[in-house]
Amino acid sequence: MADTSIAEIPGISYAAGKAIIGAQRALARVSAFTTNFSDETVNSIGDALVVKVFKGGEASVFNVDTNDYETTDGTMEQVTIKFDTHLKHTFSFTDEEATKFNTTGIWADAGKIAGKVLARGIEKFVTQKITAEAISATYSLGTVNKANIAKLRKKCAEVGADPADSVLLLAPNQFADLLALLDSNVYGGAEAIKNGKIDGLYGFKSVMEGTQLPTGTIGAIIPETAIVVASRKVPVNSKANYEEIGEMVDENSGLVLGMRRHGAPAKGHNFATLEVLMGCELVQADKCVRLVTSA
Repeated sequence: MADTSIAEIPGISYAAGKAIIGAQRALARVSAFTTNFSDETVNSIGDALVVKVFKGGEASVFNVDTNDYETTDGTMEQVTIKFDTHLKHTFSFTDEEATKFNTTGIWADAGKIAGKVLARGIEKFVTQKITAEAISATYSLGTVNKANIAKLRKKCAEVGADPADSVLLLAPNQFADLLALLDSNVYGGAEAIKNGKIDGLYGFKSVMEGTQLPTGTIGAIIPETAIVVASRKVPVNSKANYEEIGEMVDENSGLVLGMRRHGAPAKGHNFATLEVLMGCELVQADKCVRLVTSA
């Protein structure tokens, strides 16, 4: 009977698929309040990417007397996204451990866990931009009830944010309090509540649980264009040292995730790493609102 070694088993093909499944929930939250420019990194080089961000402003009344088509109402700005964050999750097992379990199952289960952990790291990196230093507008939420949540729409008007294009993030305690008020048959069905994301509630694009908010912030109103992100593939230059190399794109967030597998034959160890190289910038802080507890 032919001997099948660990190196001959396509570990990444199992791990990568499960990694994306594991990452989907957290990355779906991230994609709801960010604009992704990863597709523009394909032909770019350097440690940063310059992207264009449009700010619509307001429509103006056309002056018939001057026939003026040159007074601008909106702006196009250049934003630099620095690739300054390289997150990774590495798992390993020994050759001896592989004799005790189905190897395909090891790769699949480890890939799913790696996807969940890496996605939570990405979510934390993005939401840590919601700071008091960056966002000046605040709202003291107080008791979570329907009336107070509905009043957030007034705060949107004050900062010029459209609720329909904005995500309302609530910290776990506040989100749980809100769920206690809602009937799943009326507010999006059971699946919406189970997934921690309710589309269209109170006229917001989505109301969702923000599990990685900075200390002192119990929620935030974030327009979908307020935060820009980009990621790029981490190249493997010494390919001979790896058994497998792969990459995948999360269809929700557009982020590029890489995966690489290698072994340490002398020690009987096998390693696989899921990684992302990315940058993130808050470009419309003036349209955002931080939710805080009552003063």
